[in-house]
Amino acid sequence: MSNQILPATERARQQVRHRLTSEINFQDARYAELLDQEAAGRQLKTRPETALKRARDLERRLDARMADLTLDAQLRAHPPTMAGMALVIPQGLLDRLTGKRTMPAATYAKDTAEVDRRAVAAVMAAERSLGRTPTEMPHNNPGFDIRSTDLEGQVIRIEVKGRIDGAEDFQITRREVLTAKNLGDAYRLAIVKVSQDGSDHDELRYLTRPFDLTGTDDFSVTRFTIDWAARWNQGGPPL
Repeated sequence: MSNQILPATERARQQVRHRLTSEINFQDARYAELLDQEAAGRQLKTRPETALKRARDLERRLDARMADLTLDAQLRAHPPTMAGMALVIPQGLLDRLTGKRTMPAATYAKDTAEVDRRAVAAVMAAERSLGRTPTEMPHNNPGFDIRSTDLEGQVIRIEVKGRIDGAEDFQITRREVLTAKNLGDAYRLAIVKVSQDGSDHDELRYLTRPFDLTGTDDFSVTRFTIDWAARWNQGGPPL
């Protein structure tokens, strides 16, 4: 199969991606707005879960449509000729099977769920120490992980990124970046350094407006890789 994509098809891909992504962002923003209204005790005509479901349905529709357009654009070539075979085994796998640990500690985050759990727990504790009431969002909640309310009813949303101590970078999705931009001062990025010595040694820092300078005009970019040390140095105590 050739990877060549016809110009007309590429234009179609861009149009579909732009249209559906705009609608997804609208439904995600609507979901957050309805959560606020619900928390304020307002009578809702539309449940927050309805907007969330619409956003996720649109995501699946976008993925399926992109896949269909890619298949349509591929040109059939002559059958491939097999010239040889090779078995490739990652060195990291061999090191782990033989008990060697020659790679950085950041590559040995064996239990991602445990790292995420400890990171969220650290931020929840920090929020309570600030006098706010944090609520952990569902795992698939778009844009942020914790919704926290102070005594005056002011709400902030917090995206939590936890990594094993020694990690070099972390990733943030385009949707998470757009959420941060839309919320402005009502958003925090919490980065948590998860210690291999136990949760008592975990460290965290908060950043406000962390993605104001991050470009989101290119719809083909869905994920950004962020340097951990640089963001850690920019962060400060929970606020």
